[in-house]
Amino acid sequence: MVDAVRSLSKAILSKVNQEIALDDRMSRLFAGSIQTKAVFQPFTIAVNEATCFSQARTFLSQQDEFVKAVERVEQDLDFIKTKFREINSIKYYLDDVKEEIIQAECDRQLIVPIVEKFTLCYETNVVSNYKTIQQLSQQARDVYYALFNGKKEVVSKLYNDLRIQAEQLRTQLDAYPKEWNAALYSNIAEFDRSCKRYEITRVDIPQYEIRCRKCGFQLRDLTYAENMVPQQEQKLLLWQTEIVTLKPTPPQPQPNPGGGRPQPQPQPRHKTRAMRSHLPQGKMSVSDYRLWLTQQMSLIKNFSATDELDFNN
Repeated sequence: MVDAVRSLSKAILSKVNQEIALDDRMSRLFAGSIQTKAVFQPFTIAVNEATCFSQARTFLSQQDEFVKAVERVEQDLDFIKTKFREINSIKYYLDDVKEEIIQAECDRQLIVPIVEKFTLCYETNVVSNYKTIQQLSQQARDVYYALFNGKKEVVSKLYNDLRIQAEQLRTQLDAYPKEWNAALYSNIAEFDRSCKRYEITRVDIPQYEIRCRKCGFQLRDLTYAENMVPQQEQKLLLWQTEIVTLKPTPPQPQPNPGGGRPQPQPQPRHKTRAMRSHLPQGKMSVSDYRLWLTQQMSLIKNFSATDELDFNN
């Protein structure tokens, strides 16, 4: 019987050393199993006539502590085998969610308390706090899903409006022969395809991941798309000023140079920008007028200094 206790003690110590003690992080997380080594160590000495009865008396006096130590090690080893990978997945997931919320310029206090409580549970007793850790994981998922879904609704509406504006611009082009504005037709088609990507109908984010597998976006992508809307609107305004409303004049053939005399270089053709549709109508508040002026200044930054502004078209 004493030799069986010795064999069990050596086997448990070997598992504790291999699975826990050799890794500093595991030793910290499963400190209870490390402490049991003091219980098992005295029972690893060789069993003979001189030590048998003293070992038996020691075991009988410490059998309750010995049994608890065995149960503690078995509990920790079983947890490492069946649940520790999940715990690590939750840990990395919470770090990802926190970073994503920060990068997406959302309220970090929605996730920071959850991460802090997880860290406390993880560092103190990861085994007994397993259920609490699972609950914290679900709380983080709920927060991230709510933020993603809310941002998705905003971005989908904004980019649907952009597509409507692009369609209105296409309608203006239809008033003229298509070949006059072939490049603009192509730009609008590409613009429409790009905007359609952000019209998200359903959110499907797998467990412990931050990227929606339906649309391929994560939260920061939607924030970036939202921030880009003013630039997309400016692009449409710029294209509107580039609509060709008169039949383009074909380029004149240049005569071959003769006698070595330098030929005059053709002057670059400058664009005439149709601006009438950008003029405000009726009455408007001073604040709205200031906003309109700001938009116009931003718009003409993209024009050449020698372009002409046509306020009659």
